[in-house]
Amino acid sequence: MKDQKDIEKQYNSFLQEIAEKIYSQYGNDLQHIQLVFPNRRAGLFFRQYLSQLIDKPIWSPQILSIEEFIQKFTSLKAADQISLIFELYQSFKKHQLRDEGFDRFYFWGEMLLRDFDDVDKYLVNPEHIFRGVKSQKELDESFFFLDEENKKTIQNFWQSFLPEASPAQHNFLKTWEVLFPIYQHFRETLIKNNVGYSGLIFREVVENLKTSQYNDKVIFAGFNALTKAEETLIKHFVEHHSAEIYWDYDQYYFEDPKQEAGQFLRQYAADPILGKTFEKQVENSFNDKDKQVKTVGVSLEIGQTKAAGELLEEFAKDPGFQPEKTVVVLPHEHMLFPILNAIPESIQQLNVTMGYPLKDAPLYTLLDSILHLQESVQLDRDHFVMFYHKPVLEILSHPYLFQSFPGEVDSLMSEVRKKNKVRIQKEELNANIPLIDHIFRHISNPNDLSDYLIGIVRFLFESSTEVLGLEKEFLYQFHQSLERLKEILSLQDTKIEHRTFVKLFKQICRSQKIPFTGEPLRGLQIMGVLETRNLDFENVIVLSTNEGSFPAESKKGSFIPFNIRRAFDLPTYLQQDAIYAYLFYRLIQRAKTVHFYYNSFADFGLSGEISRFVSQLELESGLNIQKLHLSNPVKVDSPNEIEIKKTPDILRVLDNYLEGGRSRFSPSALNTYMDCQLRFYYRYIAKLYEPNDVQEEVDAAIFGNILHKAMEEIYEKFTKKKKDKVIQPMDFFGLKGSVDGALQVAFKDHYHLPKGQKFKLAGRNVIIYEIMRRFVLNVLEQDEKYAPFEIISLEGGSREGYKMNVQLNDGRRVGVKGIIDRVDRKQGVVRVLDYKSGADKKEMTTVESFFDPDDNGRNKAAFQTFYYGMLYANLHGESEPIKPGIYNMRELFQDDFDISLSVKPSKQVVYDVRPYLDEFKKGLTGMFEEIFSAENTFKQTTDLKKCGYCDFKDICKR
Repeated sequence: MKDQKDIEKQYNSFLQEIAEKIYSQYGNDLQHIQLVFPNRRAGLFFRQYLSQLIDKPIWSPQILSIEEFIQKFTSLKAADQISLIFELYQSFKKHQLRDEGFDRFYFWGEMLLRDFDDVDKYLVNPEHIFRGVKSQKELDESFFFLDEENKKTIQNFWQSFLPEASPAQHNFLKTWEVLFPIYQHFRETLIKNNVGYSGLIFREVVENLKTSQYNDKVIFAGFNALTKAEETLIKHFVEHHSAEIYWDYDQYYFEDPKQEAGQFLRQYAADPILGKTFEKQVENSFNDKDKQVKTVGVSLEIGQTKAAGELLEEFAKDPGFQPEKTVVVLPHEHMLFPILNAIPESIQQLNVTMGYPLKDAPLYTLLDSILHLQESVQLDRDHFVMFYHKPVLEILSHPYLFQSFPGEVDSLMSEVRKKNKVRIQKEELNANIPLIDHIFRHISNPNDLSDYLIGIVRFLFESSTEVLGLEKEFLYQFHQSLERLKEILSLQDTKIEHRTFVKLFKQICRSQKIPFTGEPLRGLQIMGVLETRNLDFENVIVLSTNEGSFPAESKKGSFIPFNIRRAFDLPTYLQQDAIYAYLFYRLIQRAKTVHFYYNSFADFGLSGEISRFVSQLELESGLNIQKLHLSNPVKVDSPNEIEIKKTPDILRVLDNYLEGGRSRFSPSALNTYMDCQLRFYYRYIAKLYEPNDVQEEVDAAIFGNILHKAMEEIYEKFTKKKKDKVIQPMDFFGLKGSVDGALQVAFKDHYHLPKGQKFKLAGRNVIIYEIMRRFVLNVLEQDEKYAPFEIISLEGGSREGYKMNVQLNDGRRVGVKGIIDRVDRKQGVVRVLDYKSGADKKEMTTVESFFDPDDNGRNKAAFQTFYYGMLYANLHGESEPIKPGIYNMRELFQDDFDISLSVKPSKQVVYDVRPYLDEFKKGLTGMFEEIFSAENTFKQTTDLKKCGYCDFKDICKR
């Protein structure tokens, strides 16, 4: 049985053990020692452990990352990626025949840069790897420098191109043949400018290593998968300068050849130079029986963060809990903010050590919308700037604006939606908000877009005193990236296009990351997978441990085909899996508790399958792994029937519809009641409405509104100009000629266009306009046949139309109203006319059916015209016949069209509505008695077909 001392030693971290060994060996004489780690983070933790061993001031050893160490041997400086890709583009243009814009080149420029970086890091001869093969003779004679296995691999690849390449292969060859000249020119240019990418810098150093004396003692620590350049460098210092190496590994995966996690370490242990640096006794802490491992399946990613937050809260209840000994590992960067929001308040300190993509920052969505805004700008004929509504609303609703000025911004947005403004003048966005003034400007020259965005970012940074530290970091990183983009574009010899700038901006935001750094030695640690190298924690929490997430899928493209990569020992997905396997096992080898959370929900491209690494651990390690699955049992209930009782509050709302109140019932409201009482309640009592959205294209409702307005415009303007309301047959030449003008007025009125601006037809609206034009012309054709007639009123004669009161049995009077599309008179007969753009029919059964919600033959359009007849008779009396009529689109284009309503089954034409009015009023009164009765409730319809087009079906769950 292990004593307590052995157990404590087992849980010493790798860096702590190194600190103890180095201090034990060299004591206080450390100033001539250089420690080289894979990254700077490991060096910070090492320095802390070393300081805990020292009881007096001494000179510290020099602690370097491998990149910092390599810089000691070269004057080349690492350039940023944007500069490198731009320089690569210059080399590309010199050797490529086709014209390729920088925006199109950027994406595969990143790919080409990665390939060149691999070629240099693995010390591959670029002339050999980029060699093309055009004949069998070349294939037989080429690649003599490879061993037989790799030679066969690469010959099999090129064999498919012979004796003649396919068109696709020919295109590949054309690109392949210029890669070496591009590489040469690119390399020469960078060296001349004294800059380079990581691979080039490593290659320059390694190929010029000297065996001269090196005074400081070099110790390499924590390395695993070395590039060929790193391996050559380390071997050089081991062989010529007695450098030491501390390897970080465990017996479990090192000594088992089936474990891919130890693949690279076993190779180095077999190397004649590196093998001497391995210790004879291999640590065995992985299989500690006290290690607690749990797998937790949780639905969706947000569920994982919530569950992890609850676990952290449990940890924090322990008085001895030390947050810095706990790590939360995020394979996906987008999980950062959900986990930050899930961390309990009891954990006050934390450190984030990972990159966060610019494209996922809130500021990106604002800048992207702003670029969309500039792309969609139009100038009207008076050169007024017109902004497209979609980016305008996106910008106004963005948190940077809406949260700072909620009242002013909400007012602007409501105005745009209410007036259905597809295009908005700059002057209409005046809200005395400086940020709005900065954003809503027209940038006509794309070369000025960088300065425009930089100005907005600066304004946001300088003007807000409430910007959090995290948001300031976003602003700073975007400012830096935009400044670099501006600098790069200033070197272009041609004017860029707007789309080019947008593509480059998006490419940069997609590839750049915000490097979060905090106090690494304090608080809960939140890291990406790669950031955990060399670090050990007692409590390990890993989220998104799904297959495809850990290990991550290889999504980085390459110009170098897989077979050629294998033949020249360049890394492939096979090596990536081995690297991730090492990171996986190394992360948990010294841990006391390990929790793997994975998404158990299988849908939308998600497998719901746990990582194969965890499955492998369960089958092979012998560890006792507890498997949990968190889920809420889903109970599917049939939707309950909804019934609204008339409370005192509801009755008070209904009182507004009584005589003297602010509201009146329209025929549409009463048709709604007959269709579904609950829908009537939601719409007219609870006042629930669908949110207003700007409608660019004409839907059925808008079609009807514009049609009504156009017909009103045609007759109203004509009668005013004629100063006579009698329409004669000879008037129709002029009336038909005014159709296009009337439709323009109707469209402009609906979209609230400024005076003088013409409505521009586009997309489906061109077809809709033509259908509407034919409808109006056909109405005029029918009117011409009927002429002469006198126009009595159009659209009710006023905004509120015709009004009257209907008396209930208890003496209360209910207010009703209606806007009649047109009332005309001929030879003593009054017609009340309704324009219908749908498939309404003109046949009815009985008046009683109008008030029977269960009657499937109930004709809502006929009910409406009878209702209008009642309103007209109430105002003008019943001294002359009142004929109801409908212009319905379905039948309007037929040769025998007639506006008349008829009664089934006799098909008797309703020439006069007056004989029906007593029965109609009785039915109407009965309906109102039901509506205003305190005992009756508002119930759902039993006809589920009516729910299909209802705005409230989600409330009813139908």
